[in-house]
Amino acid sequence: MDVNLNTSSVADESNLASARPARDTAVGFAGKFTKGATKSVAVSAAILVASFVIADVPASPVLLGGDTTAAEPVVEESTDDPLRPYLRGNPAHGWERGQLGKPNEFWNTRVDQAPVAPNSEAVTTYLSTVSRDDPNDPSTEFFAQFDMGARKTNDPYSVYVLEADESTPRYEYGLRSHSTGFEEDQFIETHCDRIRMPVPAVGRVQGELSYDCTKGGDCHLYVVNSGTGQVFEQWRSFNAGPDRSAYTAGCTNVWELSQKQPFELRGLSCTSANAAGIPYVPMIFTPGDIKEGVIRHAIPFTTLNKFIKRDVYVRPATHNPIVTRFWGEHEPGPGEPMMYGSRFRLKASFEINPDWPPGLRVVLQALKDYGMQHIDGGPRMIIASNDYTSQFNWSDPDINLGPFQLSGISRLSWKDFELVSDTSQVGSMLDTSCTRTPINEF
Repeated sequence: MDVNLNTSSVADESNLASARPARDTAVGFAGKFTKGATKSVAVSAAILVASFVIADVPASPVLLGGDTTAAEPVVEESTDDPLRPYLRGNPAHGWERGQLGKPNEFWNTRVDQAPVAPNSEAVTTYLSTVSRDDPNDPSTEFFAQFDMGARKTNDPYSVYVLEADESTPRYEYGLRSHSTGFEEDQFIETHCDRIRMPVPAVGRVQGELSYDCTKGGDCHLYVVNSGTGQVFEQWRSFNAGPDRSAYTAGCTNVWELSQKQPFELRGLSCTSANAAGIPYVPMIFTPGDIKEGVIRHAIPFTTLNKFIKRDVYVRPATHNPIVTRFWGEHEPGPGEPMMYGSRFRLKASFEINPDWPPGLRVVLQALKDYGMQHIDGGPRMIIASNDYTSQFNWSDPDINLGPFQLSGISRLSWKDFELVSDTSQVGSMLDTSCTRTPINEF
């Protein structure tokens, strides 16, 4: 989350390690959520850093569901599938295998046949030019590092997705600087909700080793209740446990993924715990996805704010915190900058070498089939789950997804991508104000 907007102590490593067998058997895949979880379990997740060298450093009341008239396909659940616990999918909610949320949600929808946006060439030319570390060296354009954070307790990019059920206690919290303006607020009235947050006994916030936010980062707290189909997101979460007397938080929201999301999501020009106003957790991928050999959803990515077009966003995003009056103009360059919420796909003509590591091939194919979805400003990265609580490791021979593979092996360039966003669906922060009825549970 961008700093201007939506930028105690947990059990020790032995406790997290002891939670692994229960997590693997009762809940399943790292950072993914399955039917029938019986206890709250911490799911450690981390960021897969794919540094595109383009970076600097940013309704409805209770239910967010929309159209529920169309019948959704139900996937039969296999009782003898060794991979089943590690993959998304919950037939009780109509979630298909490998997916979180309805199969026709935008992040679960393939884009391999989607039309190319009219300004695709202009956008990729811009990104290709301004993102090079060395203007004369094309190899520095798309610097993609995989830093899985696997087994790393001090990984600065770690994101953790926690699992909860109906027995998980839910807590109120103080609202962090919710007074005036986008530049300073962390809890923004109208945009954000006063939701009692489910907090598992064991867990961490983004970039930390506990629930304490000590390093000045985003400190996102992500919790999923797979039984109810809810995804809770909280930005700038401080002191969520075990001593919650000083528990405070910024923007908080819940996604009711047992229902199809409405077209306007939480409201046009409304943010969420991640700045674009769209669900983040359903798009991260796992070692289990790679193990099965397919990722069935878009992959989220962030990029530097200086390469973002000011004031506007392209759907499905509903918000852009990078407004000219606070940020000034974008980095100059040929072509045009990308809009907040842009979706790209890897060109069909890009050759995936069968001799490349299996994990890399799966990620590249997903970038062709489902593409990558911009969700926030920040470092140059695409996002995957950690393997900390999984029986699968990123280093397993049949996964083998490691550092620098996108840049060092596949040699990706921005010119290998094409923009597939519907550029007729553009919103403006200058023309539309967030209008919604916030959830007020306290």
